[in-house]
Amino acid sequence: MQNEKSIGFSYARRITRPTFNDLAPFVFFVDPNTFLSGNPDLKPAISDALKLDYTFKQWLISLQYSYTKDEIAAFQPEIDQNSNEQTLSTQNLSYFRSYVINTSFPILFVPWWELRSNFSGKYQVFRTSHLNDNPTLNNYGITANLINTIDLPRNFSIEVSGYYQSRSVWGIMQFEPMGSVNAGIQKRIADGRGSLRLSADDIFRTSLWRSKTNVPSANLDSQLFYDFSSRNVKMTFTWNFGNSKVKSVNVSTGSEEEQGRVTN
Repeated sequence: MQNEKSIGFSYARRITRPTFNDLAPFVFFVDPNTFLSGNPDLKPAISDALKLDYTFKQWLISLQYSYTKDEIAAFQPEIDQNSNEQTLSTQNLSYFRSYVINTSFPILFVPWWELRSNFSGKYQVFRTSHLNDNPTLNNYGITANLINTIDLPRNFSIEVSGYYQSRSVWGIMQFEPMGSVNAGIQKRIADGRGSLRLSADDIFRTSLWRSKTNVPSANLDSQLFYDFSSRNVKMTFTWNFGNSKVKSVNVSTGSEEEQGRVTN
């Protein structure tokens, strides 16, 4: 019988290097007084992370701690005091410290209705390094993901999902709460070989990025609005042409064998 309980502990140390877009010193115009630019002076970020997991059946809870030196933060605003122009560029934070508790579990209300959930709470502390007067800032936040699956007669099923993220930070930028609600209905046909699905994403158009920056010592007081949402309605038809009674066969090639010799 498989053990229903488990405890895990891990430590990881990693290096994160800036991307090409982070480094490239190109300038993109947002409006006559706002620009996007890369930063060729970026340093790689080095982080240490600890994680403790406890699992009981399908319930998982984890505690995480991480400390990152020279955290890479994109879209950090700076103001030119002479021209009053704002430039958004990627910058290194002096450090970024994060405490996270995460839990996930399913709930079976009745045999035909299942709720899968994931909740996360975090506390973050960080300090900037690119300003003349670098502040130390902190943030509390929660994230929730819920997926409802309901089986109906005649091989129909409904799925309603959504997520919510409270106020969060990205360097000195603060993002307002955001979230979305998605829904779909599916019909299985031909004993499950095919399916027809109608779905809608971000029904209420709430997955919008709204940010503000308020650092008086750096003469920064700005608000930005980003619409990266993908609100859409789509219909999908899926059909399995394979024979479910035929067992799959793994075929290895000579190139795979040579690759195995290289990696071993």
